[in-house]
Amino acid sequence: MKRVKTGGRKAGTPNKITRTLTEAIDDAFFEVGGSDYLVGIAKSDAKAFCGLLGRRLPKDTTVHADGSLTIRVVTGVPSDE
Repeated sequence: MKRVKTGGRKAGTPNKITRTLTEAIDDAFFEVGGSDYLVGIAKSDAKAFCGLLGRRLPKDTTVHADGSLTIRVVTGVPSDE
């Protein structure tokens, strides 16, 4: 039997430590250069950068297609050309 929620945070509300940590990470990101910093990481350590990308991709994806499907795999880091 499921109990009725009677108090506490609303569902989905991050706790104070999570919010504080997220703000600290954001502050540090902007202090080291933001997007420019990530470009530098992508160029110097593609493996680490790809790890970050993997964390930003959706965990569950559902695709409905009526026609042909083309998948393009991009490897490496684009050059500055």
